[in-house]
Amino acid sequence: MQSLTHRGLHLDLNRRVATQEELRQKIACLVEQIESLPGGDTLFKKFKQTGEYQLTSNNVPQINNKCLTEILVEIADRYDISIPLTPKRKEPTTSRKYWTQHSKLSPFIATWVEFNQLAKLNQFFSSLKSERVHSRYTTIVRTGRTSCHSPNIQQIPRTGKFREMIIPSAGKLFFVIDYSALELRTLAAVCEDQFGESKLAEVLRNERDPHEHTAAMIANVDVADFADMKKTDPKKYKSLRQRAKAVNFGVPGGLGPESLAGYAHINYGVDLTVEKAHEWRERFLTEFYPEIGWYLESDVVEVLAENLGVAPRDVLLKFHNEQTILAAKRIVQGRTTKRNGEPYKANFVDRVWDSLISLNCNPELEDLLVSEDTEKPLERELFSSSVLTSSGRVRGRASFTQKRNTPFQGMAADGEKLALWDLHKAGYHVVAFVHDEFVIELSEHADHTQEAATIDHICCKTMEQVTGTVPVGCEYALCYRWSKKAEAVFSDEGRLLPWGDPPEGQHTLS
Repeated sequence: MQSLTHRGLHLDLNRRVATQEELRQKIACLVEQIESLPGGDTLFKKFKQTGEYQLTSNNVPQINNKCLTEILVEIADRYDISIPLTPKRKEPTTSRKYWTQHSKLSPFIATWVEFNQLAKLNQFFSSLKSERVHSRYTTIVRTGRTSCHSPNIQQIPRTGKFREMIIPSAGKLFFVIDYSALELRTLAAVCEDQFGESKLAEVLRNERDPHEHTAAMIANVDVADFADMKKTDPKKYKSLRQRAKAVNFGVPGGLGPESLAGYAHINYGVDLTVEKAHEWRERFLTEFYPEIGWYLESDVVEVLAENLGVAPRDVLLKFHNEQTILAAKRIVQGRTTKRNGEPYKANFVDRVWDSLISLNCNPELEDLLVSEDTEKPLERELFSSSVLTSSGRVRGRASFTQKRNTPFQGMAADGEKLALWDLHKAGYHVVAFVHDEFVIELSEHADHTQEAATIDHICCKTMEQVTGTVPVGCEYALCYRWSKKAEAVFSDEGRLLPWGDPPEGQHTLS
């Protein structure tokens, strides 16, 4: 990681200025749109004397949080939305992550969410003060992945012009390589290890595109016929494959129907009703890949019993079923309503607390339970537990979703770091590392076709040390600037050629 920081990344300063100016204009336009909407005229703080906007440290108009909360609560009442409360202040959340799923309901939410997102992106430019930037990496965080800061290149969008500001050093080209559907491969490896079988692993071993396979299952067509659709009806093919990607990546992450619908819209531009998301989720877990359904089965009874210091049978005798325990979890979180917005009855809430107190054999929880403390520490103490990765790392106090994500995400992270080390040992100059993607500088005059084969071999074979019999694949491109639009281009002689147009005055290769 130190070598990545030392080498740094070169910036196209002209592109940087143009991109930041374009971003500022978009933010200004969104501010104007928000102020034209009901309630939006008081959302941004202004100086009374001049009427000018009060600006944040990121140089964007500062939001009046009280006004924002009032607008969001009014929208929630109109559409019967149950707003989660913040853990400490017990106030309605204004988290963009939560409200994005409701963007389609209200022009205000849609515009404010976009403003919030662009305002955060504007922060990225505060770290771009010179022609070369040196991002700093943290080797391991709780998830098992790496993190990055000053600037955080792991968080800049893969689309748009942000990455295109980053260019190779003089006389160099970027070789960008990333793993294909890596976390689906590590998930298949984890499931096969746990259950002795995996339909997803079979799909990957047969060298089939997992997104094509899922899309064909959703559309109820033969996989070969769906693959042919890429030529006969490319627009429909792309649409169905995007839906499959949302399901493939969303469901294993523990998303329920509502969250899956929001995730599909935000990340893949796919509009799903909650009912359709429920249908596809159920088919995914029972028909397409049943081993993932087994993997995602709830263990809330066992976790609660372990934390209270009693047997799972005792918990079930007291709460009767898993649904009641999940309701108890919401109450411990401080929520006063069911997921459908219906309030919990007072006597039910009292019974939940009484049941937890009477079951408890853990002296460390006694005071928290008796005081009916709904702060986050109690929820964590009651409903979280440890999870072990295949490499032997332990993640403590993990929620259900974290426990399901950590084994396969941790496996991927371990393999990525091993590959990074092997690339370094082989003498390659990696200048950026974004989880499943490596950006490597190669000389303009290198044998790029041979280098591509060598780098691809290192990345795949190293990762297969952790995935076992589940094969690994990579996609790569040679390019003049870091761009997600880059694609592998080969000459008639089969040589790998650079993609795109070189920055002005930067390269001589044609």
